[in-house]
Parts: sequence; C-alpha cells; structure tokens
Amino acid sequence: MNNDRNVISCGREEVEDFVRTYTTNEVVEATGATRRQLDYWRTSGRIPSLKGSSPGSGHSLRWTDQDVRTVELIVAAKRVFRLPKPMSSSEQEEVVSA
Repeated sequence: MNNDRNVISCGREEVEDFVRTYTTNEVVEATGATRRQLDYWRTSGRIPSLKGSSPGSGHSLRWTDQDVRTVELIVAAKRVFRLPKPMSSSEQEEVVSA
C-alpha cells in the first residue's frame, strides 16, 4: 500500500490529504479479479485511469479505494449474472436439426 501525499494550500495553512492507493497485486488478492480482467476493464474505460498511471507509461498502476470498490462490484455482477458460454457451431447445428 502506498500513501501519496497531496498538500493543499488554504490561505496561510497547508492541509495534508493522504490518498491511500493499492498495487495491482493487492487488488487481485482483495477482489478475486485477474490481472488480465483488471487490464481489460482499465483500458476499456470501465474503470477510469489515475493521472500518470496509464498502462504502458512505465509506472506501476495505483488503485484508489473507489477503484477497488468498482472492481468488487464488477466481479460480483459477473458472478450474479453469469451467462452461459456461447454454443459452438456444431452445437448450434444440432439444435437447428432437432
């Protein structure tokens, strides 16, 4: 886990805002999603990218709490609404000829 430090100036005072982020391995372990699924969901826009952490940028992706919750929802929805695998062409022919 990483705590990125953001400093916000408010007049004379500075307020520190710590944003907790997670590595891809931590997200995989916490949610049950695969690295491939995370990559697909990130690149297809289902999960918005963090600034400066786009795939191929040479930087490790960092995931926020909101990103992790989004992944958890997608994984849960896939479990609940699991669709059957598409039939092969030979299976389709058997159904049509029956």
